[in-house]
This record gives sequence, structure tokens and C-alpha cells, in this order.
Amino acid sequence: MIVRRLCEGERKHVLNFYLALGEEDRRLRFFSPVGDSAITRYVTTLNFNHDIVLGAFDGNAQLLGVLELSRSADEVELAVAVGENYRGRGVGQALVERAWAEMRSSGAHSVVLVTLSENTSMRRLADRLGMKTRFVDG
Repeated sequence: MIVRRLCEGERKHVLNFYLALGEEDRRLRFFSPVGDSAITRYVTTLNFNHDIVLGAFDGNAQLLGVLELSRSADEVELAVAVGENYRGRGVGQALVERAWAEMRSSGAHSVVLVTLSENTSMRRLADRLGMKTRFVDG
């Protein structure tokens, strides 16, 4: 598996990846049910120059997962999605570990991972990586 930073020219691949997510995976990633047009609008607003977008690829250059690091003045927020057929294979962990390396090189010291409480996959990943968790509003 190769994990690398994505560039503006790969926006179409990110869009296709998100559009391929099932209804429940879309809800877990975007915190509400979203249709194709909402995903398309979202991906068109990604700023590849300001934020960090990482992709995990298999040996056939198939995009397995996407991680976004969005920077604000106070913190860095991390969002990750892994294709359904590739979960449990270390894709999410590889993306997060690469994200940490990217953060350290840019001088960031902490990251916020926001997830729904029922997103057990993300909560397990956070636990495995030693992230501190706290619940807000349930």
C-alpha cells in the first residue's frame, strides 16, 4: 500500500471515492445523509494548497481511503474514510500515521478527530493509536 499526499489534479479521484461510499458510510463520514450533489459540492471546495489530503492506494493504483487534515487558527481536524472492502486491513491506520508525520513537519502539535459515537471503526482506530477520546453531546 502506498500512502501519499494528493494534489489538485486528483480531485476527480477523491470525488469518485466519496461517491462510491454507501449511504451509511456517507452518513458516518459527513455526519448526515448526503447525496451525490452535496458530495460534489463538498469536493469542489477542498483546498489542496491549504489543507492536506492523503490517499492510500493499492498496487493497482486503486484509491482505498482518503484522509483530510483541515487547518484552522486553533487546531487541525482530521477526517478519514476507508472503502468498505478495505477495512480491517490497516488502511485507516496507515493514513493516520502519515497524517501525523505531515502534521509534525508543519509544526502542528495536536489534532482533533470528530466522529459520531456509533462509528465504532473510527473509535477503535483512535483507541489503537492511543488517541484520547471524549464525548460531547452524547
